[in-house]
Amino acid sequence: RYGGPGKKVPPEDGKKGEGGGATVAAGRKEDEKGEEENWSPQTPASDEDESGEDARQALEAALGLVRELYEARDRLFSVKPGERKSVLREKQAACLSAIEALPPGVTARARAMRLYAKGKAMDVGEDHVQEAEDLLGRAVKLYPSLGDGWNQLGTCYWKRGDFQTAFDCWMLTLQHADCDKDKMLATRELSMAHRVKGNNTGESLRLAKEVVGKDMASSGSWYNLGNAYMSHFFSSTFAQTDLERSLKAYHKSGECAQETHANPDLHYNLATVWRYLEGYQTAVDEYERADALDPLLHARDAIKQVAGWVGQMSEMVDSMCKLKPARVKQMLGIFPPPQGELSLDGAQYEACGLAGLSVGKNPRKALQALVVAAPDSTMLVHLVCCDADGAFFGASVYNMKAGKLKPGDLLTVFAPGVIVCSLSEEVLRRERA
Repeated sequence: RYGGPGKKVPPEDGKKGEGGGATVAAGRKEDEKGEEENWSPQTPASDEDESGEDARQALEAALGLVRELYEARDRLFSVKPGERKSVLREKQAACLSAIEALPPGVTARARAMRLYAKGKAMDVGEDHVQEAEDLLGRAVKLYPSLGDGWNQLGTCYWKRGDFQTAFDCWMLTLQHADCDKDKMLATRELSMAHRVKGNNTGESLRLAKEVVGKDMASSGSWYNLGNAYMSHFFSSTFAQTDLERSLKAYHKSGECAQETHANPDLHYNLATVWRYLEGYQTAVDEYERADALDPLLHARDAIKQVAGWVGQMSEMVDSMCKLKPARVKQMLGIFPPPQGELSLDGAQYEACGLAGLSVGKNPRKALQALVVAAPDSTMLVHLVCCDADGAFFGASVYNMKAGKLKPGDLLTVFAPGVIVCSLSEEVLRRERA
């Protein structure tokens, strides 16, 4: 799920380039999940020009309540939507009450921090709030070095649909912010913006790597890198290595996250990667974890799709596409005589059928197969094939548009990878009932 707030983004829109469709958590900007530890605005130093130590401590307490508000927002996924909003409203009211009780502040910086705290508290919800935007705009005008003020103002504009101004705000963080963490968060947001609205997955990936390189312990930055690799796969490369790198980044994000801070988006995206790597049981397990944390992601719909697809492919392979033995024998006559070795780009490969392959990579083998069926797929190009011995199997092709291979085509797959795809009988029965 990577996209703008509350949208379902098809892979082609900056991520999955195959027809599947990636779900975006409603109302949550992609990279804002789970990294509120990255904003830590500095309260004004206590000196003769400020309102004194009591005022400084009161402001720190108010900012602490705002931080707790955002942490609560990012943890209340399994709560029913109505209850979640009620809890957030209660915490938001406490924040705003504490902020209203703050002294007005003597310096521009003190006044900016007060405006910033109120604006950020008001912007905790899913929808654009004009008053929050106005408060944050006044805050950064008074105190341009307030990096998280620019970042939060960018989020406001993003919610409003003004993506260019959001982008400009995050760029201004890089120009003016005093805090390195604020700059890192802005870079992450820019990475997200490049792939979601800029269709520039290469720049998105470069920025995501840059942020991880500066803080290897940031869960949110690893999560952003995982999204960037997945987007790069779907919109550009279709290279399996990008999916594998995405998987590693997501796992690192989980390792870096606080144990109590479960991220349903992370589990959903892990499931999506495993789905495209055809680790269907692991994909279902991750979808179920996502669903348990946040039912609004509709991960159960994805589970049903996976079960339907695996069941359909399994039935087609087991039944030999319901072809009669005489028809299968006739089809096998299409195969050329055994060829021994084949060459490609100067390398030699042993021609073989399915029985000549091992599970895993087969670097010096060349599988010769006949396309028997090409079922409709919203994922990779999926085929049902058979070899010269009449063994049926499923085949998945990366980096190819649907429709290029059709029943009756002979193909040779150099250095094929073999996996055993499976899904528990329990899931198949439950989801296909």
